[in-house]
Amino acid sequence: MVGKNGVEFATELRKFNKNFYLVFLTAHFEYSLLSFKCKTFDYLLKPITASSLLSIFKRFQEELFTSNNRVFINIKRGLSIRAEDILFIERKQNKTYIHTKNCTYESYISLNNISKLLPKDMFLRNHRSYIVNTDAITKISKIDCKIFFDTTLSCPMGNIN
Repeated sequence: MVGKNGVEFATELRKFNKNFYLVFLTAHFEYSLLSFKCKTFDYLLKPITASSLLSIFKRFQEELFTSNNRVFINIKRGLSIRAEDILFIERKQNKTYIHTKNCTYESYISLNNISKLLPKDMFLRNHRSYIVNTDAITKISKIDCKIFFDTTLSCPMGNIN
């Protein structure tokens, strides 16, 4: 996309993906109204200050963590994950393991505390040491007493009937 200005580039991007946040940073105030045609989150004029940047980050965080009924779980300092990405959570000794499709995160948050943060209509504590995302279950095997989330991940079935 060589030779395009920011507005033209953003317009082209929106054709492929409408679900991203866009902040323009420029020295040209006259383009600010035009930029909002691209579904712009904000517009910063140069030179930027730390307070204006921090203000945008705070607004972005509020928007991201509350938009589309998405719930984000802060599992440790500086790391939050979307609740919908969690397949299951397990507690082993003093650590909590949060399993997603692509990664497992370690935390020290208790299952009782993390369950308070999770959407009640999506998660079920099926075992003393496990919480499962009921939307992510692909198979329940009573023979194996396991809940499957994809071809490789599973957890004990516990008290699911």
